[in-house]
Amino acid sequence: MTDRSPAKRVPVTDASSGAATQGGGVRASPPEFPTLVAGAAIVDEAKRLFLMQSSGKFGNTWIVPGGKPSFGEPAAQAVVRETHEETGLVASNPRLLGVREWIDPARHFVCLEYLVEADSSAPVTLNEEAVAYRWCSVADLEKLEIAGLTRALIDERLIPEGHVA
Repeated sequence: MTDRSPAKRVPVTDASSGAATQGGGVRASPPEFPTLVAGAAIVDEAKRLFLMQSSGKFGNTWIVPGGKPSFGEPAAQAVVRETHEETGLVASNPRLLGVREWIDPARHFVCLEYLVEADSSAPVTLNEEAVAYRWCSVADLEKLEIAGLTRALIDERLIPEGHVA
C-alpha cells in the first residue's frame, strides 16, 4: 500500500552540481516513480547546438529544451511542442537518438533524447524557464556550465555521432 500522507518539502538541487536552486526553491519529496521527459537537441545547418540558460529550475546551467509528454501525446510530438513553447522555434524531423536515465538526490528522469532541426535565423522567444540562449559550436560548449543530463547527451551522443561541430 502506498503512503498518501502529505509530501515532505526538500530543497531542490541542480542535477549537475548539487547546489540549491535560485529563489530558495523547494518542492515535494521525490515522486514515487521516475519522470518521463523528452529532450530536444536542436541542431542547425552549421551543426551548432541550441542551448538555453535555465532560470532556476536547473540552477543557472545551460540545458536543451524539453519536458513531459501529455497523456496520449507521442514523445516525438511532445519534443516539437516543448521546443516551440520554450523557445518559439519550430522544430521538425524529430529523430530518437536514445534513452538516458538520470538519477540524483532530487530527481529521477527517464529522458528520450531527440535530434531535431530548426532554423537558427528564426526569432527566439524564451518563456519563463530560461533567461538566455546560444547557438553553440563544440568550442563554445567548453566555456559553459552545462547541466549533467545535457552534458551527457552532448559528450556521449551529439559530438561522437558528428551532429555538432
